[in-house]
Amino acid sequence: MGSGHYLVVAIIRLKLWRDSKPSARRKLAVDHLKDETTQNNFRLNLQNRYKVLADTLMQEEETGINIEDLWGNIRGAFTTTGEETLGYSRQKRKEWISLET
Repeated sequence: MGSGHYLVVAIIRLKLWRDSKPSARRKLAVDHLKDETTQNNFRLNLQNRYKVLADTLMQEEETGINIEDLWGNIRGAFTTTGEETLGYSRQKRKEWISLET
């Protein structure tokens, strides 16, 4: 009996690649703003940055205002002030195994 089936043997090598996830945005520790000294320090730093931003805005009014650049400057002022004054919050991880399980 002739059969058209043949036994096939193969060696396969796989390389596993790890997909890199885009980095998640780090969260600022806004709970530090409950402290009054930190709150005043943040407010003072932000006011100083806005004074510099207002000066550059006056110069841009003469040449024409680009809304995207203006928003980038405002956003940058908030983020850099928050990074310097507040810092980043640490992620609290739950125990995934306990004595009850």
